[in-house]
Amino acid sequence: MAITFIIAFFPIVITTARGLAEVEPELLDLVRTVRATRWQVFRKIQLPSALPYLLSGMRVAAVLAIAGTVVGEFVGSEAGLGFVIMSAQGTLDTPVMVMALILVTLVGVALYGLVVLLEHLVVTEDARLR
Repeated sequence: MAITFIIAFFPIVITTARGLAEVEPELLDLVRTVRATRWQVFRKIQLPSALPYLLSGMRVAAVLAIAGTVVGEFVGSEAGLGFVIMSAQGTLDTPVMVMALILVTLVGVALYGLVVLLEHLVVTEDARLR
């Protein structure tokens, strides 16, 4: 789990930081002139502006998380698809290895699809065009 977390964490953080930095300065100045609190600025301006970036990082992290999970199971596990792949490789059981690889691919595609669906539900069409 630690490998998966480390691999998936940084794309999300980097893209979210970029999204927060890309907020229009004029808009932030306007909100500050009406004395909005930091929380209001974040909730009403910065977070909605950074959502496309956040979800973009989540799309990358979803695929990398699957790879990190399989690698973690290669190294130190006695269960899971990574363990099945390593066991099948040791016994030269090609059909089992191919099926495990297909399952890993399907899980990755499903996780990526969930993030894309979340993006379509949360982010407006105009923000996706940027």
